[in-house]
Amino acid sequence: MIDAGADSIGDPSQGHMVAIDARSPLYDGGICTRIDCVHWGVVVNREAKRFYDEGEDFCPSGYRHLGRTGRAAARADGLSIIDQKPLGRFMPPVFSWNHRRVVAGTRAKAGPGRGDFVQTIADYNAACRVGNFDHTALDDCHTEGLSPAKTHWARPIDTAPFYAIR
Repeated sequence: MIDAGADSIGDPSQGHMVAIDARSPLYDGGICTRIDCVHWGVVVNREAKRFYDEGEDFCPSGYRHLGRTGRAAARADGLSIIDQKPLGRFMPPVFSWNHRRVVAGTRAKAGPGRGDFVQTIADYNAACRVGNFDHTALDDCHTEGLSPAKTHWARPIDTAPFYAIR
């Protein structure tokens, strides 16, 4: 459109985006379709790799970072992976959790790289340095030696049941 003469306003690399459930209506499912658990676990892309610091900031600012990073990485869809520990600390999804459950002991259903997914979670868990977890503040739970780092709320994903929310 700019090439055709439209005026450019604002910074096209910025935007406010949120993670929404893939089962949401095509047009505006509202706040109840937002996935609010991304800060308490990890987010992986189609290749089962983390691509952003899930603990960078609270929502909605954290979602701004996720949207910008995800768009820049051409990873419009992915999975938010959590275990039982953060349940009750965020608005639950409007859709049922039951079919999003990843059964402990199975190879996770995270796209083409199942082995890569298992390795991603193992690497993340090994890198967690759990301090004083506080879901209401930027706490001191972080990762070391992991890229990208998770700067807050980093706790191992090790307590069944496990969930993969797309």
